[in-house]
Amino acid sequence: LTGRKTCRGLDGKEFRPGLVGLNNLKMTDYLSALLQVIVRIPELCKYYMSPFKYPRVDMLTLRFGELIRKIWNVRGFKGQVSPHELMQAITIKSNKKFQIGHPGDPVELLQFLLNALHEEDLKGQRQIRKKEKSKQHPYTSIIHECCQGRVR
Repeated sequence: LTGRKTCRGLDGKEFRPGLVGLNNLKMTDYLSALLQVIVRIPELCKYYMSPFKYPRVDMLTLRFGELIRKIWNVRGFKGQVSPHELMQAITIKSNKKFQIGHPGDPVELLQFLLNALHEEDLKGQRQIRKKEKSKQHPYTSIIHECCQGRVR
C-alpha cells in the first residue's frame, strides 16, 4: 500500500508501514498471526484506510478500521501497535468466546471476524441505501469481494 518506504519511529528505529509488530495480550498470539495475514489483503486495507468509505455501524468495524490505519500509518510513533481495542470489541461481539488471557483457535476467529465484518458492512450499506432511497442491486461487502473464491 505504501511501497517500500521506511519510516523512523520516535525511538529512532526504522520500520516499514504494514510490517509492524503487534503487542501480545496474554495468549492472543492467534489474533496477531491472523491480523498479520489479513492486513496483507490490499483491497481490504484500502477500503478500511478511510473511515469515510465504510459504514460504521458497529464497534468491531470501527476498531478493525482503526487498527488497519495504525498498521499502515507512515507517521507511526513506533514499529509496533496494540490490537487491544480490537480484541475488546471481538470479546464483546463474540459473547466472550475470544478473549484476552484465553487461548483461541485462529481458524474459528478468522471465520467469526470475516462473518461479523461482512454482516456489518451489509447492514451499513442497507442503512445508506434506505436513507438515500436508492434502488440499486444488493450490495456485496468488501469481505465478500476480497475473500470469495472464483472458479475459472
